Amino acid sequence: MSASFHLQDFVSATSQVRLRFSATDKPNNSETEGGVDAVRIERRDCTPLPDCNGNGIVDSDDIASGRSLDTDSNGVPDECVLPIGGKTRANPNPPGTAPDRTL
Repeated sequence: MSASFHLQDFVSATSQVRLRFSATDKPNNSETEGGVDAVRIERRDCTPLPDCNGNGIVDSDDIASGRSLDTDSNGVPDECVLPIGGKTRANPNPPGTAPDRTL
């Protein structure tokens, strides 16, 4: 039998968390033995992926799904980049936020 779960789905991950195993026999008419093999506890931290237009969907998914264009193939949705004299710069206020008034 193999099982896995995310600890934070049940409790806050702190230094006080303990792992306990129990084995039972049903019906309770014989000896019960249990063994635990290959226990592994991992901590994984992921860097948040960019969502420049603030729509709650990461930029790579916006581009892959066609919700956003990426005509220059730089991995940044076109609505998050403003043209400036033939060059581009990040738009600090992409669609749905305050307008960019620096131009």
